[in-house]
Amino acid sequence: MQPRHIKLAFAGRERNWSYAAYELHELEEAFERAARSWPTWRAVPIAEMMTSLTKQPMAALTEAIKSADTMRFAAAYGQLTEVCNTCHQGANRGMIAIRVPDSSPFSDQDFRPPKQ
Repeated sequence: MQPRHIKLAFAGRERNWSYAAYELHELEEAFERAARSWPTWRAVPIAEMMTSLTKQPMAALTEAIKSADTMRFAAAYGQLTEVCNTCHQGANRGMIAIRVPDSSPFSDQDFRPPKQ
């Protein structure tokens, strides 16, 4: 999940909206797989928490990408990052703290949109 979260950030920063849409879809699928694999963990309703917490920020990201709005994207991405941490805390895993990335660990990938 974390690589998708990171790549989504850089796609949005570079205004590569088609790639951002792709990574958002991949992130949604990663959330779905995690929810299926661990619907409940140590009596914590993981699937329910993930679904309820991520629904709004994922929808806001979708709209920001569709409208190619960098400011809305950044706000929605920040909100998604916050709810990821809320979920980790709710699952008693607050030591897993996600943040908006400031540098890419993917030095071999160009996140800029292709030249037309």
